[in-house]
Amino acid sequence: KDEIEHQLRTLVTLKIDKIGVAFQDNEFGKLMMPVVEAAAKQLGATLVASAPLAVDGSTSAQAVGVIAQARPMAVLLIAVGPSVVGFVKAAKAGLNVPIYTLSVAASAVPALGADARGLAMTQIVPFPWRQVHPMARDFNREAAAADVPVSYSSYGGYLAARFLIEVLRRTASNITADNIFRTTQGIRNFDLGGTQLN
Repeated sequence: KDEIEHQLRTLVTLKIDKIGVAFQDNEFGKLMMPVVEAAAKQLGATLVASAPLAVDGSTSAQAVGVIAQARPMAVLLIAVGPSVVGFVKAAKAGLNVPIYTLSVAASAVPALGADARGLAMTQIVPFPWRQVHPMARDFNREAAAADVPVSYSSYGGYLAARFLIEVLRRTASNITADNIFRTTQGIRNFDLGGTQLN
């Protein structure tokens, strides 16, 4: 939700307010569409078209065609995996506007290769290569020792594991599902790689 709001706020600030939406045709995409619609209404953006994308990306050309007919100024791509690859490649041929997507789409970037150029993506994980924060230094050291590539995805998993360890440490005397939930909800100002988590 926050990523979509930030993207739309940025676009509206840049006077890019006629937006097309391509969304993955599964529970994830369908769950996110009302979020996109509410944020667009609140921020003053107009959703000029929306089109579902098959999870395997096979309907990408059709989705690009539907959105292109509405002449958007930009496209929000609410998808992960092969549908991201299919849509971005189809858009290069049939839709000449910027594409904005979510951090969960980062896993598709290697498969896109050079076609990823120009794709705008929000990122919720701190920059893993800048080892200013002790947690980033720990991660880079441990990733090197385990021969794990440094990436946003691997750092995000590492940060999630560190948070889980902290929750378990705080509930160590009485670990139950309810206590883990309460502890998680009660954490304030926990420094997670330079980001304060509440």
